[in-house]
Amino acid sequence: MKTLLQAWLAYLRRTGQEVVQGWNRFWFTPADPATLAVIRISTGVILLYIQLTCYPILMDLIGPHAWVDQQAIQERMDFHNKLERELLDSNMPEELRQFSRNTARWYPFSVWFWVTDPTAMWILQGFFLVCMMCMTLGLFTRPATILTWLAHISFVHRGYIVWFGIDSMLAFILLYLAIAPSGAALSLDQVWRRYRRLKGVRQFTADVLEGLAPRPHWMINVSIRLLQIHMCIVYFCAGVSKLQGPAWWSGYASWITMNTPEFALFNMNWLAHTPDFVWQWFCLFGSYFTLAFEIAFPFIIWPRWWRPITLFGAVLLHAGIGLFMGLISFGNVMLTGCMSFIRPEGMRWFLSCLLGSSKKMTFYMSPEKEAQVRMAHWLKTVDAWDQITILEAAQAAPHPAGTLVLPNGSTRQGAAIFWALLPRLRTLWLLGPVFYWPCRAYGRSLRS
Repeated sequence: MKTLLQAWLAYLRRTGQEVVQGWNRFWFTPADPATLAVIRISTGVILLYIQLTCYPILMDLIGPHAWVDQQAIQERMDFHNKLERELLDSNMPEELRQFSRNTARWYPFSVWFWVTDPTAMWILQGFFLVCMMCMTLGLFTRPATILTWLAHISFVHRGYIVWFGIDSMLAFILLYLAIAPSGAALSLDQVWRRYRRLKGVRQFTADVLEGLAPRPHWMINVSIRLLQIHMCIVYFCAGVSKLQGPAWWSGYASWITMNTPEFALFNMNWLAHTPDFVWQWFCLFGSYFTLAFEIAFPFIIWPRWWRPITLFGAVLLHAGIGLFMGLISFGNVMLTGCMSFIRPEGMRWFLSCLLGSSKKMTFYMSPEKEAQVRMAHWLKTVDAWDQITILEAAQAAPHPAGTLVLPNGSTRQGAAIFWALLPRLRTLWLLGPVFYWPCRAYGRSLRS
């Protein structure tokens, strides 16, 4: 009996340790920042598009005399406060009363409640747009992301009528981007860190080059996990809520959405003139596929074998929504959230295929010449995919120091290095204006 009890206790102890280890591994394993960086860029581009399209009618949305003016906002807040007091004084059961109070509350926050001068509003909105641009490019990423989140919340709370599902998605994605170092990769902050780390280096050893890569961080994993769980909740709640009405059960919900004038990009009435089995199967497939996908999403997205199929289903779903309802921005935001399920290794492979190149180049330098050392620093700073190898001139007699050898064997020196690298290093498409001046200064040093 004692042996059985000891074995049972050992089993419980081992199970507890495995649970704790699995919990820590799920949440706190350091993760590569590649996936989170792509989510940051995609979110920033979508947010900039929304804000810029609303910019011409900014005063109509959040101005002192907007379509929903300050008085209307205040009256709505007073209504919710009055409703909450009435529920507090009612005789309904405590659990139901507390639930009703929570649903009746409305606590909007917006800087536009205090900034009401039109000139100051235009200036502040311009500042917010700069913050969104900085977040997208990864410049001062953490404070820029926090200010972007503040700008977004302030805009939708004050605009009121512009609030839509896409704004809720953007709000929590921005929040999760703000709590993690989302600028650790694919950012101007990373470029600056690479340059600072290379400053003073004259020997480009493997240890030095390895230190240029973005470091994994546990907060990145926490942010990704929160985003994954939130996406599961969003899809599941969206699918279950559709079951409350007869349209989705009957299968004609997709027909209604395709023919709603506010959403339809083109007339779909022609489908009604096709044989019955055509439009019936078309509508039934659209309705039931949406239901099945959204309800099953939190259960089939986690297994590794099902994940690519599930993500492909998300692309099909939101491509259909964008095509038949015109909700292209909403679909892009949802797919941005789905990117959190792509492993960093897969994301880096995709980015290397898109932005990198298998063609290698070599720069020969002399450690004794300061201009060539600085040029080597700049080259490795912008060389995100390790396409350029730095060698000492003594190791290759056919090429003098200060020469860049291209994949086809041709050589470049001075400012010509910039024009040779521009089509080959895609990171220069963004950093070109900055990188041109070191190349030009290096050319002058060669002539002198």
